[in-house]
Amino acid sequence: MDATWIVVADGARGRIFERLAKGHLTEIDDFVNPVEREDNADLRTDAYGRFYGKGERAQGHTAEPDVSPKQHEAERFAAYIAQFLYEAKNRNRFSSVCLIAAPAFL
Repeated sequence: MDATWIVVADGARGRIFERLAKGHLTEIDDFVNPVEREDNADLRTDAYGRFYGKGERAQGHTAEPDVSPKQHEAERFAAYIAQFLYEAKNRNRFSSVCLIAAPAFL
């Protein structure tokens, strides 16, 4: 198929359009990530992990994650869109793709 897919995405929403030889755009799919609008504190369901030093008077410390819960959900959303594109490419639904995304989402 001689179609070009145009993917427009950020952490909250992803839309895929198809452009055929005639130049008209048709929307293929629309993905919404409602978690992106949530606050980090609302996404965290448990306390941070704790660790303790060695010795008799070892104090406990919290172990904060490397990424925020919001960033983690954005990565999952990006992986979901990537999987959709991968499966569509394997079924030869498009010949080329154009990605338009926010820098933080890339």
